[in-house]
Amino acid sequence: MKRAPSHVLALLAGGAMALGTALVQPGNPPGSGGSVRQTGAVANAADEDGATPVRERASSGLRRSDAFREAWELLAARDEPMAVRLANQRKLLAEWAEVDLAGAMDAAMAEAWDQEDGGNGDPAPLTEAFQKAFMENPLAAWKLIQSGRYGVGAQLLRREWVNSVCIKDGLLVISMLDELPMSLRQEAIGSAAVMAGRSPGKLDEILAKMATFPPGEATDQWIAWAAQSIPDGGDPTELRGQWAGAAPGPARNVAMLTWGASLRMADQDALAEEWAGIPDVERGDAAKAVLNQLNADSRGLLPALNLAMAAGEWDYLAKRAAELLGVRDGLGEQGLEEWVLTLPERPEAEPLFRAAMEQYMGSNPQRAREWIAGMPSDDWHTQQALAEYARRALGQGSGREATWALEQIKDPALKAKAMGGQDLIWTDPDE
Repeated sequence: MKRAPSHVLALLAGGAMALGTALVQPGNPPGSGGSVRQTGAVANAADEDGATPVRERASSGLRRSDAFREAWELLAARDEPMAVRLANQRKLLAEWAEVDLAGAMDAAMAEAWDQEDGGNGDPAPLTEAFQKAFMENPLAAWKLIQSGRYGVGAQLLRREWVNSVCIKDGLLVISMLDELPMSLRQEAIGSAAVMAGRSPGKLDEILAKMATFPPGEATDQWIAWAAQSIPDGGDPTELRGQWAGAAPGPARNVAMLTWGASLRMADQDALAEEWAGIPDVERGDAAKAVLNQLNADSRGLLPALNLAMAAGEWDYLAKRAAELLGVRDGLGEQGLEEWVLTLPERPEAEPLFRAAMEQYMGSNPQRAREWIAGMPSDDWHTQQALAEYARRALGQGSGREATWALEQIKDPALKAKAMGGQDLIWTDPDE
């Protein structure tokens, strides 16, 4: 095969025509590449020197699109390993998209993308080929994705569009959040914030944009997601001055979370010192701002949870703090034994207790059993610990350990909750 102008088409061995010789000849009907108008190749009226008319450029693009389509069909006819085929298809689609994005996307989405073996576990093994095209013409690409022509498969293209465009223009993605499905908004915000954090001032632009959104629960959540990418550092006292006393709203939330980021590495003493300057009426919001910003090695996690409890933020704690405790590693060595015993006896504290015990028991189950055995049997904390121990033992198929815990639980409702509808099938005392 002759070497084609495209290195991709050169991959087609045995009878495939090179791009230079596979063009549709004048007089032959063009392909369906009418949407080529949405690509950068024919978006302008002429070349830089003004010599090439739009009609001639479009005609050339349509002929090249037909050549790509023929090459695509030849690729499909080749007998080659899946990994090789996918690599060749992605290379071909990337070049095709520069000529006719609609045609390339039609070809990709006509593949068996919804089959489990379509891409070694990747539900959309071909969509990454459109990264460059999406970055260069984001609005035209979005309009095409939203046209309805791809059905449920459009969600795969939306995800690729989000993550591609965020590389170059996260602010555009943020400005279009209302157009994204709910299932993609957190990913879009996270991707935009992370990529923006790599360029000075870009994350500030994104947060400033979000600060102009209408007040509401959705805006608060979006800002909280984006703010997790704010870098550590800054003077907490100075940053506190930017939100203290400000009227509630998105701008105040951005300022509070920026302040919270400055306390990520604060210990109990540093938090206590900062808290002394916060009025009681603002301490609930302040505690939530700090908890939003804590990461895996934050020394102030447990102290911050205590501050939120003292401020009465139980609804927030039931949703967020259990998640915080549930994803940390090594907290079993950071005083969880003592901390859980300070939790008050109330329903809202149960998720905190359970999350803490998951960490503590997971790191050393035998130590956890010995710890529980040394606690007063009638204490609320002991009963909660036994319930969590039983849940874990049942989940691991250890009937002996589950029985040891369940037999000591006095409240039938708590025992039933610990069993979670499971039957205790262990009967052999010598297990």
